[in-house]
Amino acid sequence: MKFISALLFSLIPLGLVSATAIAGRDGDTDPSVTPCDNCTETPTPTQPPTYPTHPPTTPPAVCHNCTCADPSAAVPLYRAYNDPKIDHFYTVDKKELEDSIANKGYKDEGVTGYCFKDQQPGTVPLYRLYNDKIVDHFYTISPVEKADYVQGHHYKEECITCYVYPDCRCGGLPLYRSYSTYGTDHFYTMSASEWNNADSGKKGWEKERVEAYMVPCSA
Repeated sequence: MKFISALLFSLIPLGLVSATAIAGRDGDTDPSVTPCDNCTETPTPTQPPTYPTHPPTTPPAVCHNCTCADPSAAVPLYRAYNDPKIDHFYTVDKKELEDSIANKGYKDEGVTGYCFKDQQPGTVPLYRLYNDKIVDHFYTISPVEKADYVQGHHYKEECITCYVYPDCRCGGLPLYRSYSTYGTDHFYTMSASEWNNADSGKKGWEKERVEAYMVPCSA
């Protein structure tokens, strides 16, 4: 049913795969991210940034004078997956995770990484949207992209999932984003190998970009 719905839904010019998708770009470093001497103000992107398809081969430069969140305040971002509906779901709310498993057909897939439940210095919101017609949870840090998906792609804004870093200057690591046209599903992971291998098979999650930066483990 979801495959048929996806075919019907694809007739609408939604452009679900972001125009900033960067599969196939060359380069191992992100030229837009540079060290800073004093970054007490966090830049809020007006458009989704673009990134190379592969993670940097060397650790990114960290701004030691930046105002950053306390890593000890980070909480786990849980991941669940509904295979029949082909939908990944992410939440910091353990009760919401348990409800999705007990009543909505999702299976626990562990912890994606660590983020912040409340806004902290240097962080921005990770918005959560949902499209019940194609059964897709979508997450973005871009207010512009959020508005576009609500107004043009039939998504409804649900909540702020958590707060994350918009760049790597506070020492966060990438949260990679992919999309499956077949399954109409957005997929997020901090594992570079999982991201690189997700495009194999029939469901084929294609690389889109680095969505945000997160704490890889709790302090």
